[in-house]
Amino acid sequence: MKTTVKMLSLVMVLLTLSTTSCTKEGPQGPIGPQGEQGIQGAQGIAGQNGTDGQNGADGQDGADGEDAEFNPIYFKVRGNGFAVKDLDGGTTIETDIWEIIDFDTANAFDSSSKRYVIPETGYYFLQGYVRQSNTVTDAFFRLNFNIDPNSRYSQIVDGDDVKINVSGIYRLSAGQEVYMSLRNFSSSIDVRIDGTGSWFEGYKIN
Repeated sequence: MKTTVKMLSLVMVLLTLSTTSCTKEGPQGPIGPQGEQGIQGAQGIAGQNGTDGQNGADGQDGADGEDAEFNPIYFKVRGNGFAVKDLDGGTTIETDIWEIIDFDTANAFDSSSKRYVIPETGYYFLQGYVRQSNTVTDAFFRLNFNIDPNSRYSQIVDGDDVKINVSGIYRLSAGQEVYMSLRNFSSSIDVRIDGTGSWFEGYKIN
């Protein structure tokens, strides 16, 4: 009986030692290889937009430009009286019969020579009317500007008309004098031109 008890006690001691040796932690093993990357998660919901910043202040207005100076150039002169100058047959005269200045913005009409002196280079429109006779005649007359020496833009009328006119656009230089010439083609008929009903005018285009 005692032998049996000792045997059992020995067995219990062996079991205890065996259990203790089996549960003792061994040394840490090496780190295992890294696992594969997991699937990326879904994108999160976007946040709200921030509030707008304030607008910047407006810049100052620039200074106004100066107005361009505009000085129009024009003139008009006329004669006065009847039978103020002879126009004999077969002759040409200058129609220097202008006694009255209606207007002359550039003060360019020469009252002594009765000619208009171009104040600025440019294009001008010119026009003149001359009452070459106060009676009907058989003569023929031609009126042209002196700046058209070849009479390319002249006017010719017969004696049934007592008034003749000429007009045109010309490029003229500053200081150039302008006047009209009147010719009587009929050698045997003398006339006298009238100041009343005659005038000379023009203006600068550009």
